[in-house]
Amino acid sequence: MNEYELIKSLVGNFKRCPSQLNELFEADAEIVRIGDTTIAITIDTMVDEIDLGIYTDPYEIGYISVMASVADLIASGAKLIGVLVSVEWPKFQDKKRKLLFQGIENACKENKMFLLGGDTNSSEQPRVGVVGLGSFQDRKHVKRSGANVGDALFISGKMGGGNANALNNIIIKDKKQNSILPRNLCKLSSVNSSYSSTCTDTSDGFFTSLYNLGMVNKMDFEIKLPISELIDDSSQEIINKVNLPDWFLLAGPVGEYELVFTVPQDQKNIFIQAAALEGYQVLECGKVTSSKSKGVAITLEDKKISLSKVIDAQQKAHTNFEELIENLSRYDIF
Repeated sequence: MNEYELIKSLVGNFKRCPSQLNELFEADAEIVRIGDTTIAITIDTMVDEIDLGIYTDPYEIGYISVMASVADLIASGAKLIGVLVSVEWPKFQDKKRKLLFQGIENACKENKMFLLGGDTNSSEQPRVGVVGLGSFQDRKHVKRSGANVGDALFISGKMGGGNANALNNIIIKDKKQNSILPRNLCKLSSVNSSYSSTCTDTSDGFFTSLYNLGMVNKMDFEIKLPISELIDDSSQEIINKVNLPDWFLLAGPVGEYELVFTVPQDQKNIFIQAAALEGYQVLECGKVTSSKSKGVAITLEDKKISLSKVIDAQQKAHTNFEELIENLSRYDIF
């Protein structure tokens, strides 16, 4: 059972809030109208990343936990307001807990948002949950739905950081290698709101993000850039240390919290210019194409790849990273 099927089985029959503007899976954040105001609200919990050892540094755990919710809000085009934080932390680890909150604080400062409140408890294993809150005052919301055939496909930056972190900390175990932390993309939110037809973040990796967009819009994608131009240099250095193809950095399930946009062709030049004015060099990496088969497929380096098979490999491995590598290799997508 994949994530879509699991969530549908759990909440598919729940009555939807009449003032909610998005359907299930239709947006990165939940979009709700309250009187004359429309808000975005989202929640992310860091569990697997801690249990697997992908992130062990308390500062990084705090920082990335906030950035996960921030990415959902930015992908929805919302203006950032603040976060609520739930922290469970082992007893007698006060120094590490303080580092965790330093990471939370710095993520809030960088995004010009506030810690609105939260809850703390003791537990055997660290757990961090973050609720993000934003608003759509004087701007439109952006959902995963709304793409059209021919729309340009953009990414906010190069990919691979999350999966590179996982490879380093689980497989290579080089403690001298610094983690690749998410970038601050908050100024892209208004650009996204103004010009994108759809948007999602890459919290679960690049291929998973394309799969989510493809499922909602019932469309495929043609990627025009080679893999080498999609992956950042630091991630490339890490994967060069192991006997794995570089496409694994795109197919793995650990994200870098960048953004994937679709933009109408007549808006793409002004989209690029508006992003540049905010200090971001967005990359046009492909286009939306019509779907010719069940599931979601992409064309990359002249090869057709079933993203449904990639997601299936992720689901079968669950939290076993070594098994995931084996599953993806067995599919031989390249």
